[in-house]
Amino acid sequence: LIGLVGVTGISTVTRNWSVRIPHAMVYLCLLGLAMAIGIDSNLDSLPLWLVCGLVLGAVLVFLYKELLRFHPAVIPILTATLTVLGALENGILNLHPGAQAGTVFACIIVYAIAYLWYQELLKAPEEKATG
Repeated sequence: LIGLVGVTGISTVTRNWSVRIPHAMVYLCLLGLAMAIGIDSNLDSLPLWLVCGLVLGAVLVFLYKELLRFHPAVIPILTATLTVLGALENGILNLHPGAQAGTVFACIIVYAIAYLWYQELLKAPEEKATG
């Protein structure tokens, strides 16, 4: 949901990447810096945090410019993929019995919800109004 709001907001402010482009780039780089905090709690070094955040910001600028502004409906699929990869990592590394089965079941549910959300975002506004 936050990704959709961000993409919609940037598209509105920049009028689909035609005006105020530097503002959007700064916003995406700041978002990258904020996301870098959550990558690893061991980023105690300020230069390392800045480099990771700015690289992540550059990736976000590239993703928005080349993909997300044209197809914002893929955001739920991208988010589900990142969520599933994190869950699979935890499920594989967890040594409790049944952890892998629970992880696979959770991944299937996450992808099912993401696919339904993706299908809903692809619908035209007229289709959504009629149900």
